[in-house]
Amino acid sequence: MAKIELSKLSFSLPNIDTSRLEKEICDNSKRLEILGNSAGQNNAKFDAALNKLSNAVASFQEIESLLVSPIFVRAYAVTLPEKLLNSRARNMYMSNTVLDAISRVRDKPSGLVVESLITQYFKLYDELNNYRDLANWLLSAKSKRKDLDENVKFLLSDNGPRGVAERCIEDQVDFSCLIESIELKQYGLGRYLTVAQLHYYVNQLESLEPNETSDLMTEIMQPSAYNAPYSLTKLLGHRALEIIIDKVSGDEELSPQWEKFILSIAGDPRIPKDHQNYRKWWSVLGVDRASKVCSWLSKLDLKIFLDILEQYAKTRGGADIQRMYPPRKKFLEGLFDAKLVKGTRLYLSAQADQYARQNYEKNELPSYSIVKGNQASIISIKVGDIYLMEGSHSCKLWLYRNLSSNAVIHNYRATEPYYHSLTQGMDSLNRQEGFSPAIAIVHQPTRWRWQQQAIEQLRDWGVDLSPTDVIRESELSGYIRTHGF
Repeated sequence: MAKIELSKLSFSLPNIDTSRLEKEICDNSKRLEILGNSAGQNNAKFDAALNKLSNAVASFQEIESLLVSPIFVRAYAVTLPEKLLNSRARNMYMSNTVLDAISRVRDKPSGLVVESLITQYFKLYDELNNYRDLANWLLSAKSKRKDLDENVKFLLSDNGPRGVAERCIEDQVDFSCLIESIELKQYGLGRYLTVAQLHYYVNQLESLEPNETSDLMTEIMQPSAYNAPYSLTKLLGHRALEIIIDKVSGDEELSPQWEKFILSIAGDPRIPKDHQNYRKWWSVLGVDRASKVCSWLSKLDLKIFLDILEQYAKTRGGADIQRMYPPRKKFLEGLFDAKLVKGTRLYLSAQADQYARQNYEKNELPSYSIVKGNQASIISIKVGDIYLMEGSHSCKLWLYRNLSSNAVIHNYRATEPYYHSLTQGMDSLNRQEGFSPAIAIVHQPTRWRWQQQAIEQLRDWGVDLSPTDVIRESELSGYIRTHGF
C-alpha cells in the first residue's frame, strides 16, 4: 500500500480564558451539593421525621431512640442548628450517646450530618461538655469520607485554638490572614475563633518586654475583649493582667500605658473587699498582685497631688505659696525615690476633683476620696508603720508614729471625709485610743525649719532618711551648714 505524503500544517491556538469555565464548574458543584443535601427532604416521610424530632427536642426528650434510620439522622442534621438555644439543649443533643446513635445508623456519616456537626463544633467549642470527643468523632467521620484535609486535621487537634495562635506567632502572619488561609473563616464567628484570638492576645502579651508599648493593649482594653471567657475560672482580663503585673517588679516604674491598661480593666484595688470590682478582679488576681499595683498607684497619687498643688501655687497662690511648692515637691518625691513609701491614699478637694476630671481620662485616675469642709487636698503616705499627712494650702505636715486602726484613712468606705477628720480629728481620735499624739509641723520656709523637724523626727522613729534624699540640690549645702548632715 502506497504511503500518502502530507505536508505539515502550521497553525496556532489562541489563549483561552478558562476563568469563566472554572466559575461555572464551581457554581455547578455548589448546586449539586445543595441538591444532594436536600435530597429526601421534600417528602412526607422526611416531614414526619422532622416534626417528631423537633417535638422531642422542644420538650427536652431523649432522641437516641429516634435516630435509627438515615431519614431521622438527616432530619437531626437539619433541625440541629435552630434548636440548640441553651446549654442544656446543646449538651443533650450533641452528646456522645447521640453521636454513637448516628454512627450505628451509618458507619460513614453523610456530608450533611458531618457539616452540620462541624459547624456547631466551631460555633460552640468549649461550651460543649464533650467538645474533645466531638472533635475525635468528626476526625473519624471525615477520614471515613476521605475528605480529611490537613487544615481540618489541624483545627480539630487537641491543641486547637492555641495552635492557631502559636502558628500566627511562628509564621509571623496577621491573625485574620491565617484564619482565612486555614479555612477557619468559613465557619463564621464562634467560640472556637474567639478562643483562638484570646490565645493570640495572650501569646502576644507574653512576648512583650516590660513597659513595651503595644497597640494590642488598646484592643484588649475593650470590655468585649477583657470580659471574654478565657478558661473555666478566668476571663481574658484576668490572664492579661497576670501577665502584665508579673512582668514588672514592684521596684520598677510602670509606664503610663501599662498603668492605664490595669486601671481600664480592673480599676484601683484600694476599695472595700466586698466591692463588686474587687470581687470580680482582685480576689482572683490575688493579694500579692494587688499590693504590687497599690505600690505603683502610690506614685500616681503623688503625681496627681503635686500636679494639683502646682496648679494652685501658679493660679491662686501668692508668692509665698509659689516658693513653698518646690521644697514640698522635693520632700515628697525624695521619700519615693528612697523607696521608703509603702502606700498612699489621696484626698482631693471638690475643686481639685474637678481639675482632675478635666485633665485626666477616667482610666488614668486612681481611686480617691473627696474632702468636705475645706478647699485643701491631702495625701496620706505610709513609711514603714509611720504615717504622714501632707496637704495643700496652709495644711500642716502631720506625722504619726502609731495610728489607730479606726482612723479614717483605713476606711475605704469613707469616700467623702471631712477635712477635720483627716487632720485635728484624726489626732484627737488617736489620743483618745491611747496612741501617741501626732507631730504637727508648720511649713516654715525660713532656714529649712520644717524639713529639719520632719527629717529629725522620722530619724528618731527609725526611718533611714538623709537630707540628700529630700532637700533640693541647690539648697543642700545651705541646709547642711545650718543643721548639719
